[in-house]
Amino acid sequence: MNKTTSNSERLIDTCVNLSSREFNKDRNKVIQNSFDNNVYPLIITGYNLSVSNHAKKICEYDRNNLFFTVGIHPHDAGKNKNNFRKQILELAKDPNCVSIGECGLDYNRKFSSREDQIECFDRQIQIACDLQLPLFIHEREAHYDMIQTLKPYKDRLPQIVIHCFTGNLDEMRRYINIGFYIGLTGYICMEKRGKNMRENILPYIPLNRILLETDAPFMHPTSSYKNKKRTEPTNTIDVCQTIAEVLKIKYEDVAIQTTKNAELFFGLNKFSKICKYV
Repeated sequence: MNKTTSNSERLIDTCVNLSSREFNKDRNKVIQNSFDNNVYPLIITGYNLSVSNHAKKICEYDRNNLFFTVGIHPHDAGKNKNNFRKQILELAKDPNCVSIGECGLDYNRKFSSREDQIECFDRQIQIACDLQLPLFIHEREAHYDMIQTLKPYKDRLPQIVIHCFTGNLDEMRRYINIGFYIGLTGYICMEKRGKNMRENILPYIPLNRILLETDAPFMHPTSSYKNKKRTEPTNTIDVCQTIAEVLKIKYEDVAIQTTKNAELFFGLNKFSKICKYV
């Protein structure tokens, strides 16, 4: 799918891994290109303490339109058995930190044991509850344990998004019924891999519960197992376009609602200087 620059409505990329080495040579150019194409602000993902620190530094490029998350990914859970609460709390003091995560459970690749993942996730849930910052959650093949780990905190939980959702219809409905948001990436645009999402899941996700993501540099809209392309924040346009086509509604309607969703979810409306590129 080709990038469309004619659409005037602003989009928000709620998950971009700008700390990735794939952007080392042209990071600022990628950011500026995103702004020039009406994709801003950007939420830069932190998935371990080092990356979260880097994400914070990247925000110096434009603290009005770049924000970051701080967290420990389930893949790194086994490497973070020591108390990381102090480091996360310190990073979360930064006014541009808008979420705890990327955290959660991943039983697909199992880079960390289930026990380590649950313990690491549970401690980050506590932090999010204490700070009342949204939870940015990664979940793969761990739906039941995800719900069970969150359940003890049900009366304290902040807003939650299931990042890059690729589960089934029943799981999506359960998340929506609890009040979660669903993050959609270029996965839904992929001809073969995204077919089930487009046909059997996306039509049943309420538009006011969708957050747009790219997960850049991953999840390119045209990627396949043999064809890997670098994703950039501008590919948020492709995600928005696909949602509009599947739901048979105007691109502008998807853009307006999902941007509103992201602003509410991350509390971006409190930043008075935001949207200076309009």
